[in-house]
Amino acid sequence: GMGRATFESTLKAVFADFFYYEKEGAFANIILQNGAASALGFMVSSGIACSNELSSSSLLSPFCMEFTDGTFHNVLPFELFLLVCAF
Repeated sequence: GMGRATFESTLKAVFADFFYYEKEGAFANIILQNGAASALGFMVSSGIACSNELSSSSLLSPFCMEFTDGTFHNVLPFELFLLVCAF
C-alpha cells in the first residue's frame, strides 16, 4: 500500500519536476526501469533453486525457503540485492 502510493504519486511528481523539459522521456524511463527490474528479478529467481535432496537434511542453508508449491529457493541473492539498492 504505502510503497505503491509513494511510487504512483511522489516518484512521478519528482520525475515531472526534475525533467520538466522532457516529461514524456522521464515517464518512459520509469516504464523502462520497471520492465528491466522485473526481467532481472525473473532471471535471478529462476536460477537460484536449492537442491531438493537437502530439504530433509540439517545442511540446508538458512536462506533456503520452502515456497507454497513445495520447492526450495535461496532468498539470499534477493536480500543482498535489497541491501545494495537501499544504500
